[in-house]
Amino acid sequence: MATLDDLEETFIEEYEGGIEQLNKQHYKNATILLSKAVFALCDIMIFQSLRHLPKNHTERFRILEQISPAFMGLSMRYSLTIRMLIQNQS
Repeated sequence: MATLDDLEETFIEEYEGGIEQLNKQHYKNATILLSKAVFALCDIMIFQSLRHLPKNHTERFRILEQISPAFMGLSMRYSLTIRMLIQNQS
């Protein structure tokens, strides 16, 4: 089972990788990695609240709606914004 440290390491790795790819103008890779970073943040919130992880994206968003509707909306908007900004760069 994952620990909070594992989840935090995953977030940092995905985020730093996404920024690195963005700086190299590898927009598709940047989009993928930054989106994964958002999902890692979601998993950190869920794990801190429930001490288990969702099985899939559907369960992740269902849980987030229950424990933090504001963060759920923010994460969805952030994910969409990342994709739109990076698509405009390519």
